[in-house]
Amino acid sequence: TTFRSLFFASVVAVCVVVGPRLSAPFVWDDLTAVAYNGRLAQAGLGDLFSSRYFEVAQEFSYRPLSTFLHWAGLKMFGAAPLGHRAVELALHLLAAGLLVAAFRLWGAGADAAYAAGALFVLHPLHLETLFCVAFNEEILVAVLLLAAWLARMRWQEEGGGALLAASAGCF
Repeated sequence: TTFRSLFFASVVAVCVVVGPRLSAPFVWDDLTAVAYNGRLAQAGLGDLFSSRYFEVAQEFSYRPLSTFLHWAGLKMFGAAPLGHRAVELALHLLAAGLLVAAFRLWGAGADAAYAAGALFVLHPLHLETLFCVAFNEEILVAVLLLAAWLARMRWQEEGGGALLAASAGCF
């Protein structure tokens, strides 16, 4: 359909526009949360889920999944922005796909669902998390809540403990 093409064109457009900027220097909170956070870079996985969390994460709020992504990014990509932002881009596109699926389950037609996904992909407010990876909580909330809701809806239709467990785990 036309809106399906619009959705995929918006995905390509975001990748084309954002792609060259993924390696731009870190900004704002990225500097302290990721790039210059030596304690997080040296920490072990167990430190993220221990009483040492606040010392290691160097933050005042408890966000273990967000901090885990920063930690894993530091282990895989070091302090180079490209890898961290590529993960954020993947999460952004995953959220858009889940939103399309959610609209379909809500009973929206394919055109409406793909139009909503395209708007999500292109909206400037959603793109901020791509450039400041320290703000990854927003995109994580979107992905996990949509996944939880979709799994619950499938569980309601099909049954099965795995779908219910997946819904609870994402929530």
